[in-house]
Amino acid sequence: ILKIRTFCFRGKKVKAALTYFSSKTKRSDFEDRILQFSAEYQVEKHIKIYSAIAHVDFDGKKDEPRQNNQGYAFVIGTGINF
Repeated sequence: ILKIRTFCFRGKKVKAALTYFSSKTKRSDFEDRILQFSAEYQVEKHIKIYSAIAHVDFDGKKDEPRQNNQGYAFVIGTGINF
């Protein structure tokens, strides 16, 4: 079972999106969930700032801790358009 939901916002200088991803297997206990927020800001005509924040939650077999992971990520960058 796979579910993806995305909500977007677009302004004059700002673009943003919130995305939720979920998958679950029918025959086992495995389930993955990812929640991501990304944004783009136009500083000047040729310069943009990008950022993304994500949280992941991987559920495996309940009796094996190695298969159950959680984590966060934060990425920021700049773009130069010619």
